[in-house]
Amino acid sequence: WNCADDESNITSIRWIAVNDKTNVSTEVIVDKDATIAVASRLQLAEGDRFHARLLLENGAGLTSEYRSDGVIVDSSPPEILDFTIVYNPDDEAFLLTWIARDNESDVAESWFAMGSEDGRYDVLPLTSVGTSFSVSTKSHVIVSSPATYYFFLVVANHANAKSRESAISVSDGTPPVFDGDVIVEVIYPARNFKDTEAFIDDAGLLIVWQKISDVETSVEKLEWALVNASSPSVDYNQLTYTALIDALGGNSHQVDGFRLHNGNSYQVILRAENGVGLRSH
Repeated sequence: WNCADDESNITSIRWIAVNDKTNVSTEVIVDKDATIAVASRLQLAEGDRFHARLLLENGAGLTSEYRSDGVIVDSSPPEILDFTIVYNPDDEAFLLTWIARDNESDVAESWFAMGSEDGRYDVLPLTSVGTSFSVSTKSHVIVSSPATYYFFLVVANHANAKSRESAISVSDGTPPVFDGDVIVEVIYPARNFKDTEAFIDDAGLLIVWQKISDVETSVEKLEWALVNASSPSVDYNQLTYTALIDALGGNSHQVDGFRLHNGNSYQVILRAENGVGLRSH
């Protein structure tokens, strides 16, 4: 603190620390010329809030009092529960989101940075986002594609204790690529049927492809649809996803149990999706 009395000078200063939760006070008598005081043996507990009272008296016996803002006892930094980075090819930007908490003094501020190498934040220095828990790089920096970026997150509480987290993400503006042909074979049921029959029940489809690749973020999943070319509005299995291990393990996927119109033409649509949601055509 800094105080003065030009007429009769300051003759005494009392500094009192008050626990707002328990209302217990600890008084420290300091020299009349002091500008700092330290209170000890306060029996601090995590989450307790303290404020200070400064009592001044001059040579004429007149007093003044100043009450400080509260301070929270918090010896631990915030906890970062999740840190997610998603590249949006439409915006050509990364979206960073995180979940952080601090049970004692709450989260006060967050910062993020970007670099072209681990530990080097040459793309964007530490930049404050205030109390927000998400930020897009679109308004901060222009990113190249494809490229690998290193991200750094700092979260502080009101006691200025900080936690740090890092992550890597890739900008990917191109969809997966099918190398070679996609072959579809109809698997007929194990019975004899006549050409005059209108439907073929319990038919199967075997879809075979050579290779699907995505250099930047890899292929995450496939989707397929069976369309009756004679009636394109009829989709037997529109946008049904197959698991990555099933779809990519043997470069084929078999589906059984269809009822197909005898003599009709069918089209199979097979699309691959990469790590940023881009799909092949």
